[in-house]
Amino acid sequence: MAFLTLETAMNTIFSIVLFFTFVGAYTTGVSNWLSAVATIAEDFGVGIAIGALLGSVWVYILHFFQKQKFTYVLTLGLIFITYALSTRLGGNGELSVVIFGIILGNYYLLRRITKHRMSMDALQKQLGAFQEEISFLMETLFFVFLGLTFVINPAAIISNLATAGVVVAVLLSVRYVATSVSTVRSEIRSERRGIILMCAQGLVPATLAIIALNLQIPLANDFLSIVTYVIILTNIITAAGAILSRRRQRKKSTYSQWMP
Repeated sequence: MAFLTLETAMNTIFSIVLFFTFVGAYTTGVSNWLSAVATIAEDFGVGIAIGALLGSVWVYILHFFQKQKFTYVLTLGLIFITYALSTRLGGNGELSVVIFGIILGNYYLLRRITKHRMSMDALQKQLGAFQEEISFLMETLFFVFLGLTFVINPAAIISNLATAGVVVAVLLSVRYVATSVSTVRSEIRSERRGIILMCAQGLVPATLAIIALNLQIPLANDFLSIVTYVIILTNIITAAGAILSRRRQRKKSTYSQWMP
């Protein structure tokens, strides 16, 4: 679970930063790859710095005020400030928010580094529950909006499905290589197949597709269609993978019960 959570966070960061970098290069007409690399480096550097700094400071503040009511509202306010400040300084606001959340969710690592006694387990559960509610609301909103903007074009449905199939095939191939390399001599080596099949795409590509449509980027409608098909196909694969993993676990438990 931790492996997949970290993977999701990293994929979110790279997807958002690369998307806005390429969109910025397109809108400004910059074709020099050095400028694109410099833009990515600036987005990463400023975004990580702002998110890490404000996240670390907020962890210490929450340690002293965690028993107060409505701390999650203050946390949400600081998240908006983090986004605005990072964007104002030339960084990527989405990346800063992700780094802020990673530090807040893994405060015990900061505790180990600074050797400071702090315990926010109860507050972390409260913030986690609030985050799940907000995530559910945002995912529902974006997927409804995605469905409203998605128009099935009978003339292009075959080509879009074929393109989506190629994208899914590339995604699974990359996941196979990355999972095989990252789980060498690891305890989760036996779970490789499950990790590979857990490839469901969701909120991030849907949001980026809608943003591309709003920015009136050429071929944005085709891009939205392909993204929608990719989301559907990857969720089908993930559901099938979850069923297979569940059956495998049942067979293992049954076999272990019958073993002397």
